[in-house]
Amino acid sequence: MAVSLDTLRIARRLKEAGLDERQAETITDVLRETRELDFSLLATKADIAELRNATKADIAELRSEMDLRFAELRKEMDLRFAELRSEMDRRFSAVQGEIDRRFTALEGKLAVLQAELASLKWMVSGIGFGILLLVIRSFWPGLG
Repeated sequence: MAVSLDTLRIARRLKEAGLDERQAETITDVLRETRELDFSLLATKADIAELRNATKADIAELRSEMDLRFAELRKEMDLRFAELRSEMDRRFSAVQGEIDRRFTALEGKLAVLQAELASLKWMVSGIGFGILLLVIRSFWPGLG
């Protein structure tokens, strides 16, 4: 049931309140136009609830899709990290092998040097003892 708007009455009341005729008519026209608006274009509570539910469903779908993509990405990262770990282990083993080989070579060279040093000690001791005997002979020629 539509209620009509008495624009003439409104205009008279505005004029009685002290507005001039032009102001009263303008205000009355604005009121009439607002009554004639098509309120069916405005969103209702039901429209807002429907939009909220649709938005929640979209968010849930996006969350599910993101979870799936995250799981796929996690799998890919785990695979790549495993490959990287394997490559690093292989390289570490190669470096460790080279270090062990070099230490073994150094230990061999050190053993040779120790043997040569021991021989040198005997030689120096022998020469020193010989010189000592020569010195003793020179001071006591009758001993030798």
